[in-house]
Amino acid sequence: MTKAFLTALVAAALVLTPCCAGAEEAGTQDAPLEINWSTDTLSRDTEADSSASEAASAASASEDPAAPDTQSDQGEQADSQAEDAAADAADHFVFFDDIGMRMYLVPGFEEMEISEEDREMGYLAYYEKEDLSAAVGVMLVNADGTDTRSYKESLRQLGVVSDITDVIVNGRRGVRFRIEDEQALYVGFPTQAGYIIEFSFAPVDDESFAADAELMLSSILSE
Repeated sequence: MTKAFLTALVAAALVLTPCCAGAEEAGTQDAPLEINWSTDTLSRDTEADSSASEAASAASASEDPAAPDTQSDQGEQADSQAEDAAADAADHFVFFDDIGMRMYLVPGFEEMEISEEDREMGYLAYYEKEDLSAAVGVMLVNADGTDTRSYKESLRQLGVVSDITDVIVNGRRGVRFRIEDEQALYVGFPTQAGYIIEFSFAPVDDESFAADAELMLSSILSE
């Protein structure tokens, strides 16, 4: 996996213009999809594993009249798992000082060096999984004042973009979409300064990474 899968939108984004801002009539848009970060998501896998263990223990205890009652411990275990998940999340957030944002990066990714050429294209950060099976990119693109409506219209005109959805990610409005040929999931945030901040995740045709991509997208926070 290389930066190639992230470059398809760059050229188009550089020429986005606000000419089509009136393409969507007021009142025709669906309500934005609200996405909010919660460390509860991180504890679900642990809870699933512990549930299986608890079920096995319960079955064994039911056959042993001398076994202690463990029901009172389960609430404490749940609280402990939530605390562990929050601590783990804090350790895995990456910060993008240039744009005042941060994101939870799932374990197993390595930050790659950004060349001067990459920076000129707008890259702020780029991460690859250790086995090169997936990548995450963060870009800041000068879009000449494009707002959310014209951003979506420009995406539609590309012809390779699907699932264009208005979103509010942890209070920040943006646009979520996919580029099917690259199996990439994107979320873009137009800014008042006329830029677009884009986060991209690929390949989301991998079910395991698709879940990780959704988790990371939900964790994007403004400072």
